[in-house]
Amino acid sequence: MFNEDVSCTRRIVASITYRGSSTGPAAYTVTTADLRPLNPDNSLIKFADDTYLVIIATNASTRGAEIDNIAAWMTENNSKLDISKSKEVHFRDNRRGNLKTLPPPMPDITRESLLEILGVTLSNNLTASDHIHHVVSENAQML
Repeated sequence: MFNEDVSCTRRIVASITYRGSSTGPAAYTVTTADLRPLNPDNSLIKFADDTYLVIIATNASTRGAEIDNIAAWMTENNSKLDISKSKEVHFRDNRRGNLKTLPPPMPDITRESLLEILGVTLSNNLTASDHIHHVVSENAQML
């Protein structure tokens, strides 16, 4: 109300920007609390404004449905899944000799051998050498 004039109310239909705000990570966690995987054996790990879908090898056939589920949730919550930022990594333990055939690549999602999560480089062969090399290289450049 201003000078006896009363504004009409309007519904807000915009998403919240999380990146860069001090309340962003907590707001993202609360907002995405109802986002769950379709298959109970799969996991969604959410931190700050990132979400990681973890699917065990026996559930590889659920990848497309899980991505569709996330995209639908994003649409329902006035947001959009940026598929160009989505990556697929198949973790394998080469030492055990259980090299199973990989499922075909997903359309529009690049398959990578490395994934960086919170500054830690995870390689698809479950070794620390890529992370150590990355950290040593960064520190050498700073020196």
